[in-house]
Amino acid sequence: MDKRRISRADANIIETPYFLIEESSIESNLKILDKIQQESGCKILLALKAFAMSSTFPLISEYLHGVCASGLNETLLGKEFGKEVHTYSPAFKESEFNKILEHSDYIIFNTIEQYKRFKQKINNSGKEVKLGLRVNPETSFPKAKFEIYNPCSQNSRLGITSDSLKGQTLEGITGLHFHALCEQGSSELETALQSFEEKFYKQIKKMEWVNFGGGHNITREDYDRTKLIDLIKNFRRKFPNIKDVYIEPGEAVVLNSGIFIASVLDFVYKKDKTIAITDASAEAHLIDVLITKHEPKQWIPEILGSGTTEEHKYNYIISGLSCAAGDIIGEYAFKHPLKRGDRLAFKDAAHYTIVKMNMFNGINLPTLVIKRKNGDIKIVRQFDFEDYKRLMG
Repeated sequence: MDKRRISRADANIIETPYFLIEESSIESNLKILDKIQQESGCKILLALKAFAMSSTFPLISEYLHGVCASGLNETLLGKEFGKEVHTYSPAFKESEFNKILEHSDYIIFNTIEQYKRFKQKINNSGKEVKLGLRVNPETSFPKAKFEIYNPCSQNSRLGITSDSLKGQTLEGITGLHFHALCEQGSSELETALQSFEEKFYKQIKKMEWVNFGGGHNITREDYDRTKLIDLIKNFRRKFPNIKDVYIEPGEAVVLNSGIFIASVLDFVYKKDKTIAITDASAEAHLIDVLITKHEPKQWIPEILGSGTTEEHKYNYIISGLSCAAGDIIGEYAFKHPLKRGDRLAFKDAAHYTIVKMNMFNGINLPTLVIKRKNGDIKIVRQFDFEDYKRLMG
């Protein structure tokens, strides 16, 4: 028996902190996404930038058509997925491009200059690969959650504007890719799609495939999936030359499929606040807490069993283990007072967490744990000093 496999009853013996990813929840999302594929005719890719836990690839690859990668390492990992690999980068490095070319089925360039730079190398390689350009529909949404993640913000470096394509023949380019959303719905996609069609109509008419990018919150309960299906079908009717329409969500694949477990280590008592120090860290484990700190609405992960100050009377600042003064996860209220050793479960923690972990302050990376569809709980990966030493060189 695999010594890393743990019974459901004994799951609480795993030392914190750890991420627990649940296959059955991922599959529930995948079934929704597959229905979109079946009814619209589109192809859906897993965005590795959001979630790249390779131990889940056998399950995800049963439903999705492939992955989208953002550089060499993601491309190599994406090859292990066993299906299509689409690689886009704001700029490709000369020293890495040959390997990216070898392992990619689609390569999307961010500028005309990058395409021209590598075009001859691609032709000389004899490798059959479909080439595309990322374009910028210049569509922003004032009510979007996080402006820092707006790919169409003013002075964005991501994607080619329509003005920059004037006079370009685009010989050898077979597809266009645009990305304008971040955790948004089908109405926002409709707006972005209208701009894309208006600004790039002539180019779309000459293409074989189009990628609508990511940021589609398809598996959220209030997402209008019927509208998404209609948008894709209408686009395909309008442009019969387009053989394939791709979308590449990351969050939607693993929404509500993972939790992050941490333990309370100690308390610091101030005049007006009680601070609970945990073995988690915003700096090292939940970095989007800090990245979105100055956004209109900061991302603060919900803790299972917590509530509002009107509902619960025991209030705490939940903080991290690092020595950074700002390593604060958020303020929470609980029905009962916390004690040393209590475990806190941060909800919906699969996407944009594991992929962003770091070892600041020498803090260990959380253990990666998976709950299989049959209920088995298995430790996939544990980290130790040797990982820290290797990282530090």
